[in-house]
Amino acid sequence: MPNPANRFHSWLYRARPDLNCIVHSHAPHASALAMLEVPLTISHMDTCVLYDQTAFLEKWPGIPVGNEEGEIISTALGDKKAILLSHHGLLVAGSSVEEACVLGVMFERAARLQLLAMAAAKSNRFRRNWAAKLSVGLAHRNASKRRSPTIPVARRELPTV
Repeated sequence: MPNPANRFHSWLYRARPDLNCIVHSHAPHASALAMLEVPLTISHMDTCVLYDQTAFLEKWPGIPVGNEEGEIISTALGDKKAILLSHHGLLVAGSSVEEACVLGVMFERAARLQLLAMAAAKSNRFRRNWAAKLSVGLAHRNASKRRSPTIPVARRELPTV
């Protein structure tokens, strides 16, 4: 029997024709943020690839077996690349398998950093103008080299990438 949870993917593909890959995971650090109902905060320069690319769904409806979840997730994701689903997990979407996987690894790494910072003290949001400049610079570098700028970081985090 096909997994009924995959139904919401069709809603995303319909709403976002720019997407060619959706990765859904319950990675431990992203899931911990989801359990705490805390959205990802871009607070470190290594996480700027996710700047203005993350959404947060605070009210998760439950087990995704119907069309309601597809409508909710596609609306909440909007024009972003990643969404943290409260009390559930992470969904990342990209124009390629590479992009979606790298953003997923980077999201998990950013969630880990955020949890470590939260355990030590209050984390401050990264300066908006710095984050914007870094994310634009990474996008420009990505376009000029025709590969993801975060692949070396992802390879360090997950040697099989």
